[in-house]
Amino acid sequence: MEKITRVGVDLAKRVYQVHAVDNADLTVLARPMSPERFLSWALGLPAGAVVAMESCSGVHHLARRLRLMGLDESPLGDSISQPNMESTWYSLEPRSRLYRTCRSPE
Repeated sequence: MEKITRVGVDLAKRVYQVHAVDNADLTVLARPMSPERFLSWALGLPAGAVVAMESCSGVHHLARRLRLMGLDESPLGDSISQPNMESTWYSLEPRSRLYRTCRSPE
């Protein structure tokens, strides 16, 4: 697995849309995963990787599980993760915006 530094996750009941990038902001992964598959995939992430998630009812439970894995979870407010209504439902723009909002200052 390439060196993933940031992950944006769009949470839903049965499918999480995952968008992962490396240090150079190049997309390493952009695909849907089941919640179980996501957690097993997240075990392979390097310690300290930032995982940004939209705010929803299950975000705190998932954040605690990611913290136990040594990852830096980052729940985002609704104003940041608000979907772009002009984009189509299959667009990656809302998900890729999640990881961009958690960028470390350079």
